[in-house]
Amino acid sequence: MVYGQKANYQQFDNIYLGAEASVISCFLQDSEGLIWIGSNKGLFSYDGYSSQQHFTYGEHSNTRIYCGVIVNHTYLYLGTDNGVLVYNYKTDKYEHPQTDFPTDVRTMTLQGDTLWIGSLNGLYAYQLQSRHLSLFDTRHNGLPHNTIYSTLKTQNNRLYVGTYNGLCRFNPSDKTFQRIPLPVNRSQNNLFVNSLLEDSTRQCIWIGTEGYLFRYTPATGEMKQIDAFHNNSIKSLALDGSGELLAGTDNGLYVYRTESGSLQHIIHDSRNIQSLTNNIIWNIYTDQNRNIWLGTDYGISLSRYNSALQHIPISQITGTGDGNQFYSLFRDSKGLYWFGGTNGLIRFVSPQGNQHDAIWYKMGNETYPLPHNRIRHIYEDREHQLWIATDGSINRYDYASRQFVHYNIVDKTGAYNANWSYYMFEDADGKLWIATCLGGIFVVDKQQLIRSKADKYVAEQNYSLQNGLSGMFINQIIPDREGNVWVLLYNSTGLDKINPRTQKVTRLFAKELSGEKAPNYLLCDDEGMLWAGYNGGVMRINPQDDSAKTVAFGSFGSNEILSMASIKNHIWVSTTNGLWIIDRQTLDARQQNMTDKRFTSLLFDSIDGNIYLAEPMALP
Repeated sequence: MVYGQKANYQQFDNIYLGAEASVISCFLQDSEGLIWIGSNKGLFSYDGYSSQQHFTYGEHSNTRIYCGVIVNHTYLYLGTDNGVLVYNYKTDKYEHPQTDFPTDVRTMTLQGDTLWIGSLNGLYAYQLQSRHLSLFDTRHNGLPHNTIYSTLKTQNNRLYVGTYNGLCRFNPSDKTFQRIPLPVNRSQNNLFVNSLLEDSTRQCIWIGTEGYLFRYTPATGEMKQIDAFHNNSIKSLALDGSGELLAGTDNGLYVYRTESGSLQHIIHDSRNIQSLTNNIIWNIYTDQNRNIWLGTDYGISLSRYNSALQHIPISQITGTGDGNQFYSLFRDSKGLYWFGGTNGLIRFVSPQGNQHDAIWYKMGNETYPLPHNRIRHIYEDREHQLWIATDGSINRYDYASRQFVHYNIVDKTGAYNANWSYYMFEDADGKLWIATCLGGIFVVDKQQLIRSKADKYVAEQNYSLQNGLSGMFINQIIPDREGNVWVLLYNSTGLDKINPRTQKVTRLFAKELSGEKAPNYLLCDDEGMLWAGYNGGVMRINPQDDSAKTVAFGSFGSNEILSMASIKNHIWVSTTNGLWIIDRQTLDARQQNMTDKRFTSLLFDSIDGNIYLAEPMALP
């Protein structure tokens, strides 16, 4: 899973109320922010963490709820198969007004003191104060049909009614209905208006029917059919936080971008446990925080609103159901993206997902093979050649053949090799430095390595315990602007600093970065400052004088560092307790509202200005 900009409804938080209460038909939100849910078994509430049942099996409240309204910040009026339920959510009790409500209620709308109730057997107006119920029908009031499925009160207080056979508008002066023609050439006897939505930004009303979507402009009377929705049964309509039109159908969710006319189709994907729960969508609801709640035939799919985040499943990029836990994200100088992790390396053109552009390099792929699936680091040298450090040594990419060239590297004694490569970079002299597990650090002449035809290449130099290195398991090596190389060792205190000119290795910050503060991530920003991440904070190091300052993340439990990136004037730090952003100058740190996210790798794309964050994903 990768995150970029702007939501696209590929990833949901799925909520299930139980096997029996699977069909979700309506949502309401009270003044305290609590979500009320109408299901095929009755009423539930959801506080953001868990759901609570508000009905008793076998009683009148144990019925399918289709719709509802909130009255006086106290009551839920719920339209059900059994009529109208009145639930006082402050006392957690159902009340029983002495009114003979109609059964089979499908829609309700509040207009002042009048509650409009649409049922399969007529349209009713219920006066809340006097508790008087009156019926409007086809014989006396001009309704196109007595079966009512949708009602809408607009901002200018006009009432629209969608029936089993067309759309109409209520005229309060004579209490009659004016029919609004829908331009459809059809042979069937009826046109079922299932959903209505006012769009105040575009000053129109969206009309969802059995097979069509219309855009109606009351000011001009213009009625336009949206051809992209032809033959779709539109059960529900809503606008999201970006103003895009959402349509729930029997065939999944559609996102209609009215300005461009583009249409995105979201359906259930059995390969993704966070995909849409079911393709039949009964209701779409936008809450106070602009989160989108989808009531489906099999539970709830919740899309949390975040105008800056877009969820991109791997399957959207590759077109396959294979997983990959990314640890290195990179965009090369040719504009290609390279995402590597525990299941190989994916090369593609656009994160928005065109699987025809994607190539997945991994073991067992006859066309695009790799010697090992574990990708530790992706690097581009000064000549714009791409290299990867893997658990199968280092590899160089040949853009012409689209294949990787594999290199076996050993030290002069033959005792150590670079088979498990973790990190690499090219120094000012054209030497490749390669960090390894159990082999120390290898330094090789890049041009000699590329020209070599030998099965094994003998490194010009190897740093190990014998010449001062503190350990043989190297996680990262980072060059500073002074020409020194900083070494982060696995599960070790402090940092090693290598002076390539003298080949001297110096141990630094052994006391400051020890115990729970042992470093596990190293980064150099574009001003040459080093940042060492440890459990609970980071240390900023000035390589010119080896001075350091620490930034603590406070008492928030575990804050193990997963990844870091330098992004403009800030350092982004992904931890096991969420994402932190540090001002590089002031060292002020703030935690982002994403404590439920864990990002194993970060990439700032300076070309398009996006930040890509890789979230762990289970392999198949």
